[in-house]
Amino acid sequence: MNFSREIEDDESFHWSIAERAWAKYATTPEMRSEVLKCATPALELSTVAKIARIAAAEGVDVTL
Repeated sequence: MNFSREIEDDESFHWSIAERAWAKYATTPEMRSEVLKCATPALELSTVAKIARIAAAEGVDVTL
């Protein structure tokens, strides 16, 4: 659990770097749309992993 939380914290840090880069360099609606198209699957996967980690910590069986 601690290892999973450390990875999650590290990934959150990387995500924050990406958000700052997007805010600085994705300056047109088209670029922002492309960023969202690319980032959405990663965010969805991250959310699924977070839910699974929380469920495991609580002893709940979650089938994804």
